[in-house]
Amino acid sequence: MAGFTIPNAPDTDKSTLDQSEPDRVDFEILGNRRKGVVTGGEVTSVSGTTVAVTAATIAYEGADYALSANPSYTLSSAPSSGTRFDLVVARFATGAVSLQTVTGTASTTNPLFPVLAATDVVLAAVLRRTSASIVTNDIIDKRAFCLPSVQALSIVNADVNASAAIAYSKLNLASSITSSDIVNGTIATGDLADGAVTTAKLASGAAQAGFNSTINAQTASYTLALSDLGKLVEMNSTSGLTLTVPLESSVAFAVGDRIDVLQTNTGQVTFAGSGGVTINSENSKTKLNGRWAAATLIKRATNTWVLLGNITDLTV
Repeated sequence: MAGFTIPNAPDTDKSTLDQSEPDRVDFEILGNRRKGVVTGGEVTSVSGTTVAVTAATIAYEGADYALSANPSYTLSSAPSSGTRFDLVVARFATGAVSLQTVTGTASTTNPLFPVLAATDVVLAAVLRRTSASIVTNDIIDKRAFCLPSVQALSIVNADVNASAAIAYSKLNLASSITSSDIVNGTIATGDLADGAVTTAKLASGAAQAGFNSTINAQTASYTLALSDLGKLVEMNSTSGLTLTVPLESSVAFAVGDRIDVLQTNTGQVTFAGSGGVTINSENSKTKLNGRWAAATLIKRATNTWVLLGNITDLTV
C-alpha cells in the first residue's frame, strides 16, 4: 500500500516504518463506536519522556466520563536499541477513566502497536526512538471523536416534535408531573374520564362543598372564620347561641361563598351580623327552628349575606 498516508503520521523516517498503512489498532479504534473521545485528550510533547495531555470527556459503553488534564505525564524510558510504539490511553475502571500507557515492544525492523485492553480508549501513539527524547513528530493523534452518550444529553420540550404522539402510558406520573406542570385552562372536561375525580382528590373546604361537609363543632357562640368556607358548623349547647358573620374587612369571604349551620342541641341558634353586615332572609327570620334544624349562609355582595333554610323568627 505504498503511497497511502494516515493523517498526522510522522513526516520523518517513514521509509523505515509500516505506519503509512493502517493496522489492527486503527481498525479497532474506528470500528468500536461504543467508546471514543467526545472532547479534548490532545497529547503533545514537553521534554524528555514527558508529554502533556489536555482534559477530555471520554465516552464508554453508553456513559461519559471526565479525564483530568495532565501537563507533565511521563512515559517509560526510550528503548536502548530499535524503536517501539507506546499508546497513551484513557482506561475505564470502576466508574472512572484514568490516563495510562500501553508500552510496546522494541524492534529494529518493524515495531508494532501493543495490544490494547478492552477498556482502553486510545488518545495517541508515541514513537519511541533509541535513547531519544519525545518530539512533536513522534506523536500520532489516534483520537476517534464521537457524540456524547444519550445519558449526557438533556432533552427539553423543544426537542420533542408536536407530532411525536408520546403515549400517556410512557409518562412517569408518579414523579415527573407535578401541579406546576399544569397550565391554567389546559385540562378540558373532555380530558377527564367519567368518574375519574373522587371527593378525596378535592381540596377540603370550598372544593368539596356540596360533596363532603367537613364539620366544625362549636359549643358556644361563634364568629365565622375564613376556614369555615364550605364546612358544616355544628352548634351544640343547651343554652341559646349566636353565630356571627364578620365584616369583610376582618374576614374576606368571597361573593358566592357558603357555610352550612346545624343546631344539634336544644340551645337555639341566632344569626347576627357584625356592625355593617346585613343578613337577608325570608321575613327577616334569623333563628334556627329547633334541634336538628339547619340553614345555609351565602355571601351575595360586600358585607351582604342571605340566610336560607329551616329558620324562624320565634324563640323555640
